[in-house]
Amino acid sequence: GPAFRGGVAAVVGVQRASGKVLFSTPVQGQAIYPPASANGRVVFTAVPTARDRYGYSVFAVDATSGAVDWVLNTSLAMATLPAVDSTNVYLTYGPETPGTSEYGVMAVDQATGAVQWKYGFGLASPNAESDQVSSPVMGDGMVIASLYIGQGDRVGQHVVALPNATQAAA
Repeated sequence: GPAFRGGVAAVVGVQRASGKVLFSTPVQGQAIYPPASANGRVVFTAVPTARDRYGYSVFAVDATSGAVDWVLNTSLAMATLPAVDSTNVYLTYGPETPGTSEYGVMAVDQATGAVQWKYGFGLASPNAESDQVSSPVMGDGMVIASLYIGQGDRVGQHVVALPNATQAAA
């Protein structure tokens, strides 16, 4: 199957055995984390470039042709590796952008890019530069993510585990 590498302006599909480039799809921003792949789609997060500072994006491209299936543009900071199951893409987000003061987990429909639900950790950070949110992982029907807060009265590691098949936020 194809292997993928992200760059400043394109995601590139490469035939694993031969190294032959299958496609090169331009994207806005920089794809900095490895993609996740399921159901013939490759999903990855892109952080803004200098000219697009606050426009974080999630892209889904066809794994064979490189055609863009959907793009989710958001002001939430989502520079993490996505996790996928048969229906959704799961992402963590943080307060690195203006007007956002919380960390959380988001489920996005894998076929359409529509946000299915968001779940906030319920922890606001006094200084996002000292914090770190993990990429989500899947296990036993759960989406699991952790948050480390480096300053303030909530210093320490915080973990959330959510059922992946149900809406986590009421």
